Amino acid sequence: MPRRAPLLTVLAALLACGGSVRPNATGNDAASRPVDASADARANDAGPRHEADGGVTLVAACPLSPPVDRSHCSTIVDCEYGSNFDVTCDTLAICDISHKWTVELPSCAAPDPGLGAGCPASFSVANAGGSCTVPGVICDFPEGRCACEVPTYGGGQQDAAQPAPLWLCATPPAAGCPSTRPRNGEACSVSSNLECIYGADCLPGSVTMFCMNGSWAGDLPPPCGGG
Repeated sequence: MPRRAPLLTVLAALLACGGSVRPNATGNDAASRPVDASADARANDAGPRHEADGGVTLVAACPLSPPVDRSHCSTIVDCEYGSNFDVTCDTLAICDISHKWTVELPSCAAPDPGLGAGCPASFSVANAGGSCTVPGVICDFPEGRCACEVPTYGGGQQDAAQPAPLWLCATPPAAGCPSTRPRNGEACSVSSNLECIYGADCLPGSVTMFCMNGSWAGDLPPPCGGG
């Protein structure tokens, strides 16, 4: 995920230990995440699960609450604390090959936006993709997130003519994926090749989740427009 330690350092150490690299959902190798291939990297994944902060059931390798930053950890795993649609609105604890926790506090601009001023009455209205009047407004419906966004093109550039903003809504994830976004560190048993996308291109808070060695882990998308 974009907030973690410098990727080249992680990749160099991982490849030296026999690991591999998995591209994110866009196929952008520069944004790839490392995948540990050793048999004991997540030795505790088959162990008991427990309910962490936010009522989410995480694998045993995740502490009940966020660990102390840079403290020791033994199993490579991502652990998320919170239940927001946007992973950057939750606390994330990452145990990487250095066996030290990296704790990343919420960094999103507007956690839990709910349904504020400028939001339509229902998800179906926004999902129709019509025009909207408050660019940047985010609406979290039970069916998913929608946002009022100005259309962008390759490289994230807005059209010089400044087209009218439109509603953009999350699309359903692929078959076999949970209907709502799992948290980093939740147990999973689906194929590691299954890409579960929660959101849509240019929709704030979107993320792609993978089942990695028994627990969910996510990759944030590249900049809007693929730049």
